[in-house]
Amino acid sequence: MKLLFIHQNFPAQFKHVVEALAESSDNDIVAVTDERNKNDHHSLIKNLKVVYYKSQIRVHPATHHYIRDFEGHIQRGQQVLLVCQTLAREGFNPDVVVAHPAWGEALFLKDIFPNSRHLYYFEYFY
Repeated sequence: MKLLFIHQNFPAQFKHVVEALAESSDNDIVAVTDERNKNDHHSLIKNLKVVYYKSQIRVHPATHHYIRDFEGHIQRGQQVLLVCQTLAREGFNPDVVVAHPAWGEALFLKDIFPNSRHLYYFEYFY
């Protein structure tokens, strides 16, 4: 099974799930995370490929203060979209996409992977 995990601080809440799924060599697992989250502990999980997106969140000063977070989330989602477009071009089309949508990372995932099953962890659902 092809699995895609997306979290700005990967592995975060997905650590134990990813480790359990990585035990099977039948699973092809890719994680997408913020480039500021580069660290050596990702390499401790076998059968895992980690891809980083750029943290280029630049909210315009003229943006109304009520929607500055939303503008940043759109930008983060666009950065994840660019990484996922590259994955798709390389032939990686996940069976399941697992994401934490709180920071906008999941906004455009259905556009690039419309046939995948999407499972989101709504920790900050409000």
